[in-house]
Formats: sequence, C-alpha cells, structure tokens
Amino acid sequence: MNVATQTAWQNSVVQKAQSGQTLNAQEQTYYNSFLASNHPEILKVLNNLYLRNLSTLESYTRTRYGLSGVWVPETMGWDGDANGTINSDYTKNIYSTGTEAALNMYWQYAYTGDSDYLSKTAYPFMKEVVKFYQGKLSVNSGKYYMAVSNAHGTVTGAAGGVLLRPFARLISKAGDSVTTYGEPWNMN
Repeated sequence: MNVATQTAWQNSVVQKAQSGQTLNAQEQTYYNSFLASNHPEILKVLNNLYLRNLSTLESYTRTRYGLSGVWVPETMGWDGDANGTINSDYTKNIYSTGTEAALNMYWQYAYTGDSDYLSKTAYPFMKEVVKFYQGKLSVNSGKYYMAVSNAHGTVTGAAGGVLLRPFARLISKAGDSVTTYGEPWNMN
C-alpha cells in the first residue's frame, strides 16, 4: 500500500471512529490478536457488539432486503446503525461481514472449548447469517450463485489482484465441520 493510500485509509478509520462507527476489518485485526495473547475475553467484547444488536440487525435485514436472517453492515454504530455502510458506494453492498462476525464467534468457541457458548450463542447467530445468504443466492441450472458484492480492498484497489475461491462449510451444533471448495476465480 503506498503512503497516499495508507494515509487515506487511516484517515477513514479515524473519521469512522470519531463518528462512533466501527470498521469491521480493522477491529478484526486488533481483537483477533488477543487469542494469541491468551485473552479470549477481549474477543468476546467484539462478538457481543453483534450479539447485542441481533434484533436490530434482523429488523434492518427485513426492511432493506425483504429477507429473514441477518445482514451485518461493514461499518456499524455501536447501536447497530448501518448509515456508515449504506451511504457509502464502497461498502453498501458488502455481504461478507456477517460471516466474518460468525467466524469470530466460532474462533472464540474453538479457543475456549465453551460448547455452551457455541450452542446457545454462536450457532444461533451463524444460523441467522446463513438464512440471509439463502435469501440472496440465486439458482441457475441447478447451481447456486451470488452476484459479486464488494470484496475488501477491491473497490479502492488496495488489495491488488484478487483471486476468490468459493467454499461451503457446514458446522454441526457439536462443532464438527466439513468444507468443500470450488474452482478459484480471478476477479481481475
């Protein structure tokens, strides 16, 4: 990332922080590091941001998309407000934030081994995120697909070349999982 791009990125993060909004990609960088330092309780703070706003996010998903489940905005106020996302050409169509939040919850479970957290907290959130994706997917010739949404860094060019590899992962309530991968797709 060149100095001008980095400065613009940092200024954007500062502006979001000053307006009371959280930028998901930056938060993940900071909060996920606390697992390595044996402080999963700090990652739980980030996860609780999404959990405590679950009903707000569900309501907003129904209003904006006419779908059940949960869409999580890329930039979100501490109260679940999505204005920082929906009013931006760069972030208004990012659909991956819910899966990222769900993955953070799974990592919290995987690190702590707290199966009660997985079954009563993380899994219900994951299930709502999946419902949203089920509503967004289209079917063509028996294959499910989603029109490309903004992937991190592709709009600004900060990510450089982007190679996507679709995958599907099923996770049981017990935490067992199976993953299957599709063919890589070059977005450039």
